[in-house]
Amino acid sequence: MRRFNQSGELAGYLQEERDGQWLFIYEDSYEGLPVSLTLPVRKEAYKFRKFPPVFEGLLPEGPQLEALLRKHKIDHHDAFAQLVTVGEDLVGSLSIRLPKRTKSKESELSAAELAEELSQVRKQLAREQRINEILKKTVGYFARDEE
Repeated sequence: MRRFNQSGELAGYLQEERDGQWLFIYEDSYEGLPVSLTLPVRKEAYKFRKFPPVFEGLLPEGPQLEALLRKHKIDHHDAFAQLVTVGEDLVGSLSIRLPKRTKSKESELSAAELAEELSQVRKQLAREQRINEILKKTVGYFARDEE
């Protein structure tokens, strides 16, 4: 299950069911803008037979998609993994995050949940390391120009 934030506020959750269907559920207390005009805010869950087109439309295309798939070793057909990977860098006001946990629940993580959270931390660390490498190369390049 993934949290969808709209302008920084928790809007709802997207999850895949065991039967392959998808659910999008707005947070009970959410009263903000809908995540999409095709998904007005309501209490009932939205059900989809396949990955929701509204969220598929948030994914990169063309060369950016191919680079994402290669870099993160994601299957071309796994739209959910693609969405999670780019989740905090989506265009517009939406972002996707892991559900927040309280301290009392931290000790109750399943092995799968712990592995998933560790994977997210590793991805963030890898992003930060890439940014640092780019900065080092950029600074080195400009330092040579000044000599």
